[in-house]
Amino acid sequence: MTASDSLSGLDTITIYLYNSTALVQQNLSSISPLFVNFTGLPDETYSLNSTANDTVNNENSTETRTIILDTVNPAVILFEPQAINYTTTSLTINFSAIDTNLDTCWYTDDGGATNNTLTGCANTTYTASQDSTTIRLYANDTAGNLNGTESVTFFVDSINPLIAFISPTESNATSKAQTFIFANVSLTETNFQNITFINKTTYSSQILEINWTGLLDTNVQYLYNVTVFDNLSNSNQTETRYITLTQDNPPTVSIIYPANTTYNVNVTQLNYTATDDVLLDACWYSLDGGVTNSSPDSTCSNFSSLTSNEGSNTWRVYANDSLNQIGSDVIFFSKDNVFPQFSSHARNPSSPNEDESVQINVT
Repeated sequence: MTASDSLSGLDTITIYLYNSTALVQQNLSSISPLFVNFTGLPDETYSLNSTANDTVNNENSTETRTIILDTVNPAVILFEPQAINYTTTSLTINFSAIDTNLDTCWYTDDGGATNNTLTGCANTTYTASQDSTTIRLYANDTAGNLNGTESVTFFVDSINPLIAFISPTESNATSKAQTFIFANVSLTETNFQNITFINKTTYSSQILEINWTGLLDTNVQYLYNVTVFDNLSNSNQTETRYITLTQDNPPTVSIIYPANTTYNVNVTQLNYTATDDVLLDACWYSLDGGVTNSSPDSTCSNFSSLTSNEGSNTWRVYANDSLNQIGSDVIFFSKDNVFPQFSSHARNPSSPNEDESVQINVT
């Protein structure tokens, strides 16, 4: 505090220090300037002013100044995210920052390269990156005290593994003459946990192929798929495929009608059965012993609206399966629907006796 009086001369300088309730300390001096260092004061809001008077009791005062003593860092607690594994990137930064003179809050998730202000020191949503992230939270007050001790490291994996069948895995709905099934998959996953083939065989290492052997091949249909999990239980599965294992027998064909006989009508229907231990592909027929064939019929239904030949006929039915093996059956029959022709010859005498024989020629 500096004071002067050129006429009567300086008498006393007084400096007053108040807290929020009372006078804390006053210091007097007749010498200018007056320096006072207030020490040992607790954190609080203080008011400071000074008065000077001369020897004839003239007095003057300074303005009153407010000083806030704050030596305590803000109290900061980070509640979320937690130090756990997450399967979502949509998180919340949930925290508390307490200080009488709280000023600003912010965080960084890249080691301080970028600071992100938390407006009003309020909670906020946070979109996390995949893998490991460390968030450090900061808060300061108007006195410049800083707390940056709260941090958390967490892990995010929200992406399901990628898995798919690849060659030489058989295509879906395949029939094979074999006693094994081979499956091979491609896999993309950085946090692999395990892989399971048909819910039976599980590996904790990245086994990407399997060969089931010694299987029944009597027209047995097998279903198979592959499931993968990562360390956060994200999972994915291939489609379910099926394969039929067969002994490679050709289709069995039996002609039901016509029969091996002679008909006196036009035969127009060809009825048959066709079965296979794999899967029938198509059926067709020939009315001339295989010289010419009809178009294949994938439904393998009976054939109608046919025309049989007068005299002998050779009709054959064919069937193939998904392995392109062919089975057939043949029937031989005759058709005779021409009436007999009569020719008469005159005899002499024209009127025979009752006891005479008569000869009739028929062609």
